Amino acid sequence: MEGLETSESGAGMRAVTEGYGLTREEAVRDALLKAVQEALGFTLTGRTVVSNYTLLDKTSFARVKGYVRHYRVITESTMQTGIVEVKVEAWVSQSVEEDVTELIRMMNKPRVGILVLDERGELCETAVTTVSKVFTDKGFYVVAPKLHNGLRLSSFDDLTPAVILLLGEGIDVDMLIFGRVASSDLGDVLGYGFKSSRSSLRLQGYWVGSQELVASRLGEVGAADISQTVAREKSIRQVAETVATLFIEDLLGKWLEMSGSGFTVRFVLTDLDYDTYQKLRERLGYVQFVAGVYPREYDSNRSMAILDVELMGNPEWVLRSLEVSLGLHFKVKKMSLTKVIAEVERGW
Repeated sequence: MEGLETSESGAGMRAVTEGYGLTREEAVRDALLKAVQEALGFTLTGRTVVSNYTLLDKTSFARVKGYVRHYRVITESTMQTGIVEVKVEAWVSQSVEEDVTELIRMMNKPRVGILVLDERGELCETAVTTVSKVFTDKGFYVVAPKLHNGLRLSSFDDLTPAVILLLGEGIDVDMLIFGRVASSDLGDVLGYGFKSSRSSLRLQGYWVGSQELVASRLGEVGAADISQTVAREKSIRQVAETVATLFIEDLLGKWLEMSGSGFTVRFVLTDLDYDTYQKLRERLGYVQFVAGVYPREYDSNRSMAILDVELMGNPEWVLRSLEVSLGLHFKVKKMSLTKVIAEVERGW
């Protein structure tokens, strides 16, 4: 690898690195991993397992506080051994906070729904409003929340995958942020004539399509004011702002990892006979930008398959690739950032 060159500018840290791989994509990926690691001093993982020139597994950009904002390939060549060598010039952000909007854009600006309930299982408007504002101020696309009619959740144990799907699809979001807030009135603050209250809040974020838990945070804050009611509302607002801010940091860190190693998209495919399902499942492992395939269910009575696919790209691109390689045609009924529902209209 050529010696690293770095300089600080409005575009971030500049780094020039070399990368190697079996393909141009892998070589560029290797160079960008080195650029982030060298520029920011973080230890990254960039593992590629190859068997008979078939990519089996790869991970990269593991929870780093920096990412490549843009880059260009300076030189490219192929060695006698067939290994591709590239030299790239990359600009690496020094921290996530410098450009949260860009990271959200990289994740295709997912729709986020925020539901925070109180001890009675009812929507806590104060917490929802505060958490939503923190997310909106950071550039997130927040959808107005609503509680499904008749649904009451007494604890996080009630938040089953089926309930996550019900809530998320009811609000029509890619990610569901679910929370529970609890408050305790502590009475007089001695010597000051104020009333005090303490509130705790737990937030958990799930991809709706796969019901995967992405991030979780818990916090507690106390507050005082002239009346017990005002003190309670104040403590709820303060704990909501504190926990939401920390939650976003965790979420962005997870997204950094996912933007490099892939995020989970659930594929629900109908009218799919078992032989075709077997061929499709095998072929998925060879599709470019697919980092992992995890079959979840095949129902022969309904000719339906459910697969979780770890993907570094657009789900639609995967369907088009399968159509070309397998001679299938998919009638898409629903497609979001984390879920695809499609009917197989034609086989071989």
